[in-house]
Amino acid sequence: MHALATATLLPAGVVSAVGLLSSDGPYWLMRQEPFGTFPKAVETEKSWDEASTRAKAFHAEMVESYEKWMRGTKRERCLADAAEATRQGWDGMARDLVLEGKAWAFEPAPLKGVPVLMWHGEHDEDVQPAAAQFLAKRLGVDLHLFERETHTLIRRRWAECLGELVAAAADCQQ
Repeated sequence: MHALATATLLPAGVVSAVGLLSSDGPYWLMRQEPFGTFPKAVETEKSWDEASTRAKAFHAEMVESYEKWMRGTKRERCLADAAEATRQGWDGMARDLVLEGKAWAFEPAPLKGVPVLMWHGEHDEDVQPAAAQFLAKRLGVDLHLFERETHTLIRRRWAECLGELVAAAADCQQ
C-alpha cells in the first residue's frame, strides 16, 4: 500500500518498479471488513486513543497466537518482530490500522510506465487473497499466488521476489 501510494504520487521516472507482498487491498472499495478478527477500524478519526487501544488488543492477540502455536526459531522471530513493531510506541500501528480501513488518498489504478509486481500467499489468513486479487485487477497486473504460503511469505521468498523486482526495474529503464 505504501509503495503503491509513493509510486502514484511521485513524478514520472522517479520510481522504476513497485513490488507488493501480502499487500492490503482497498477495503473501502471492496466494501469489506479489513481484518478477520480485528474489530472494525476507526472510520473517522474520533480518537487516536481508541485506535491505540485497538492496536494494543490486536497486538496482544498476535503475540498470544505466536506463543501458543509457534515453536523454535520461527516463534522467536515472530515475537521479536512483534516487539520491534511497537518498540517506539503504538502510534505507527494504530495509524496503519486506521488507514487500512478507510479510503486511501489516491485511487488505485494502473501506473503508466511503472511495472507493478504482486505476490501473495494462497493461505494468507491476515490479508485474504481476495484483497490482493481485487487490487491486482484494479491495477491491471498479474498476481503471483504462492501455493502453501501464508502472510509471512516474505521471510521465505524475499530473495526470489526482490530478484524479480530488480529485473523488472532494469527492464523498465532500458
